[in-house]
Formats: sequence, structure tokens, C-alpha cells
Amino acid sequence: VACHGSLYANQVLYGKPNGVSYDYVQKVLEKYENEHKHGSVEAIYMIGDNPDTDVLGAINAGGKWKAILTQSGLFQGGSHSADALVSDVVEALAYIRAQHS
Repeated sequence: VACHGSLYANQVLYGKPNGVSYDYVQKVLEKYENEHKHGSVEAIYMIGDNPDTDVLGAINAGGKWKAILTQSGLFQGGSHSADALVSDVVEALAYIRAQHS
């Protein structure tokens, strides 16, 4: 953000579902993977309660990204396009473990 006095001259927002955030996370994970020789990252999971930001961001990022929608916050029912619908983060972690065991 560039400021001049109390007026914003230029403002750029990078929150969800902007792809910049998802690209950055994937690059950091891939760098860690290469530096530490931990094998290949099979999937990257976005766990969230908002289909319009969390889920949409993961879907738009594509590739290794998977969206898990929780019902423990904003989302309380209705249509969604997440890869999985769970009650809370604990159930989301159990789902992830089941996918990779």
C-alpha cells in the first residue's frame, strides 16, 4: 500500500481467494521439500468454513490443492464444491490421514 498523507494512492489486496496467496504457499512447501529431501508433496489442503473464499481459492489454485469445508463456523449447510465436507478441523485432519494411509 502506498500512502500520501491520509489518502491511499495505491492499494493491492492479496486475501483469499486471490491466487497469489495459494501460489506462495505452494512455492514455500516445494522449496522446503527440495531443501530437506522429504519426498514429494502429494496434496495441499485448504481447511476452511467459507465456500466463497477458502474453497474457491483452493479450487482456483488447482493442481495439488484440495478444499475441505468445515461446518464449525460460517458454513452451516447448502451447496458447495469442496472436495470434502466435515464437521470441524479434527474431522478434517482425520479425512486427510485417511486419504494418505
